[in-house]
Amino acid sequence: LRGKKIMSGFIKVLKDSFRLLSAEPKLFIPKLIVAALFSIPLLAFPQLAFETLAMRGASSGVNSIAPLMNALWLIGAFVIASTLVDVLVNAMYPFMVIDYFDKKPVSISGAFRKSIGKFFVAAPAVLAIELLTIVIAILAAIPLAFALLSGNTAIIIAIIAATLLAFFIISVLFYFIYPVSTLEKTHFIGALHQSVSVSLKNKGDISKATALTFVISLLAFGLSFAVNFYSKSGFVEGSIIALLLFIGVRFATAMLYTYQYVLNPVFYLEYEKNKVLK
Repeated sequence: LRGKKIMSGFIKVLKDSFRLLSAEPKLFIPKLIVAALFSIPLLAFPQLAFETLAMRGASSGVNSIAPLMNALWLIGAFVIASTLVDVLVNAMYPFMVIDYFDKKPVSISGAFRKSIGKFFVAAPAVLAIELLTIVIAILAAIPLAFALLSGNTAIIIAIIAATLLAFFIISVLFYFIYPVSTLEKTHFIGALHQSVSVSLKNKGDISKATALTFVISLLAFGLSFAVNFYSKSGFVEGSIIALLLFIGVRFATAMLYTYQYVLNPVFYLEYEKNKVLK
């Protein structure tokens, strides 16, 4: 009975989130803007990767490396700026969701102003999580580099799988970072701790909620490489198809992420605050 109750509660959260988005489709707009911003470095990164591989084994001096480094710094700066915009946008959703629960007008501009007010709680917490993922990526890159040089396919697959699993676990643990950091009166360290505490209580349902968006994000990243590969190989048709697929996946990703960032506070309000959407 308890299992059925949990499942029915989870299904209700899914339905309520869909119901909210159906009633307020304007909530898709902020994440579509963010998806467009992140598509720029996502498409540019493969170009750098291919150029770096092309330089391997060639006698490349400082003059040939400098343009690549400048481009890398530019992409890095753009990603940082886009990430800060993404934090502001993601922090808007708990405010818009709680307004809908309370039968108040849902305002994007009003939620943005409230998000700015909580920026110095949400941003440090999110950046701490991003830093954790970067550290894990760096730690994984070292053995991965040796595995690539040795050509050991089994170790390469194992390292990549372990890294993706670590990223997935982090996503689950800090799933509630936005509703906690925006709706609760706490500092960013308290927000991190409370997010983990609440997530652990609901880890099964949270894992289901994040799995699909995790897979689609990886698919979008893979298609960005396909776009660049086909354009370099002269296969115009393949490049166009890959680009159309990439745009479609980015659009689907934005839709799904919007749903997730609506689902996130709905989940929090119904499971932790015992609010009911009437």
